[in-house]
Amino acid sequence: MRKQRGFTLIELMIVVAIIGILAAIAYPSYIDSVRKTRFSEAQEGAMQVASQLERLVSQSKEYEANLSKAPGPNTDRLSYTYNRPDADKGTYSLVVKESTDRFGLWVAINSSGTRCACDGKACKAANAGSFTAAQKSCTSPTVAF
Repeated sequence: MRKQRGFTLIELMIVVAIIGILAAIAYPSYIDSVRKTRFSEAQEGAMQVASQLERLVSQSKEYEANLSKAPGPNTDRLSYTYNRPDADKGTYSLVVKESTDRFGLWVAINSSGTRCACDGKACKAANAGSFTAAQKSCTSPTVAF
């Protein structure tokens, strides 16, 4: 009599279940790690563009009309929305969001020195539209950074 080799269906189902449990634990951690990395990139990009704008305003005495002289990094993953009210060339607001809006994170800086951020957990990218050049503090649930 020959002994059969191989796995039974029950053994295969147990292995698949174990892999499924491990994936269910690992995937949320991975997504959270990616979200934190993208959030850090957005903060870094906003700070870099704001520094360039301040350098340019020290030379021309007014903020640039657009971001052509102060482009932001990682434009493949981040979108930069710059607003300088025409009536007041001494102010600006800059909002940096994730291009895909997957996590809903955003970072905003204005000429008043206000820096607000949303990591995508407590608030969403839609809230970024309310950030203005004259804003002096962050509105809940955004946080200052």
